[in-house]
Amino acid sequence: RAAGVLGDLRVRHRGDEARIEVRPEEFPAVRRRRAEIGSQLLALGFARVTLDLAGYRRGSLLSSDPAPLELLATRD
Repeated sequence: RAAGVLGDLRVRHRGDEARIEVRPEEFPAVRRRRAEIGSQLLALGFARVTLDLAGYRRGSLLSSDPAPLELLATRD
């Protein structure tokens, strides 16, 4: 929320990946703060942080269609 994201927001824990899900109109807010968001999630122990380009949607965890992802941060 501190990144300025409004509405639905989810961060999924997918093993060593933190996957951010927001509505597509909120992508610019996430991208503007990508360095800050990435460093905070990497500090929590994730190896990579991604943005789900299909956007926030209910039931996406159960979907068999892989979502396109944008890499926001990765541990070197």
